[in-house]
Amino acid sequence: MGHQPLSEKLRRFFLTAEELEATELRESAEDSGCQTLADSPPRSVVRLQGTVTSVTSDADNGWLEAEMNDGTGTLRLIWMGRDRLSCLLPGRHIRVTGRLAAVEGHPVIYNPDYEILRG
Repeated sequence: MGHQPLSEKLRRFFLTAEELEATELRESAEDSGCQTLADSPPRSVVRLQGTVTSVTSDADNGWLEAEMNDGTGTLRLIWMGRDRLSCLLPGRHIRVTGRLAAVEGHPVIYNPDYEILRG
């Protein structure tokens, strides 16, 4: 982060824990060269980074679903034909690449390439 102006330090001081976490997630994604969900139009190929917030398996449909927050929004990740990925757990930092879709107004990537990040 380097040197920040006093106004930025004061602004950060008064953020809630959730706002601070969102700011840090967004800045981390931008620093790594990823887009943010808020700046990514549907049907574009994106590279996003964030924190996994939930993981569920849908046995009826035969897919694994996860939610990821990048600090600007929440993204659903769906792997068809998978019932689990042992490395994918809530709280893990992840980078995903794929085509962004919108299902019922919610951003989704089907079968994304993914990388678990240290963090």
